[in-house]
Amino acid sequence: MATIRTKPTGSKAIQVVMSDGARRAFGIGKVSAKAADSYCHHIGHIEAAHLGDSSIPPATAKWVRQTRPRVRQRLEELGLVQQPEQPQSMTLGALVDQYLGELDVKLRTIVRYRNSDAIRA
Repeated sequence: MATIRTKPTGSKAIQVVMSDGARRAFGIGKVSAKAADSYCHHIGHIEAAHLGDSSIPPATAKWVRQTRPRVRQRLEELGLVQQPEQPQSMTLGALVDQYLGELDVKLRTIVRYRNSDAIRA
């Protein structure tokens, strides 16, 4: 369960229980109590999903996507969230070849598709 901890300097941190039982602090800085509760709420959902091998709620997933990059990076360092996969860049020719390779049509149809591409180019 995620808990809010206030440091002597006034900044706040969220403590989470990791899968190995260790507690790790997640610093969020000098924020209001309402903001700290929001952090604690969402990080608690992430922690519960991580410990229970389940998915996080959609609202928490949206919060993770929209949060500051430093916060997301810290969540990744703790192993609570994964880095988003970068989409592969693909040339148009490679995309067309992949599409034609996945079609379930006769060979002659693929030849006609390829010829029609050559005429337009």
